[in-house]
Amino acid sequence: MSLAPYLAQSSGNGGSRQSQHSIMDLKADVTVNCLYQDQLRKMYAQEWNLAEGVVLKKTRNNYVCAPPQLREIPNGFFDMVGQLNVSVGLF
Repeated sequence: MSLAPYLAQSSGNGGSRQSQHSIMDLKADVTVNCLYQDQLRKMYAQEWNLAEGVVLKKTRNNYVCAPPQLREIPNGFFDMVGQLNVSVGLF
């Protein structure tokens, strides 16, 4: 995971807001990856099964997931979490 998009320097009033969103994006990415690694370590999920993972709500209709392939499965776990409008989902 590259940190380059999160380390953009802020300039002016809009830059501060952009910097704050970048920090929140980084926090969400770290959180979802940490939860997914915990799932794998405790054997609650299998790494080869791309339908299992973690989905975390960042903002309204804006979710982040691990593994990233969860997003690509039509009517899968990622879509169901969005429809239920929950904060976090583990499967």
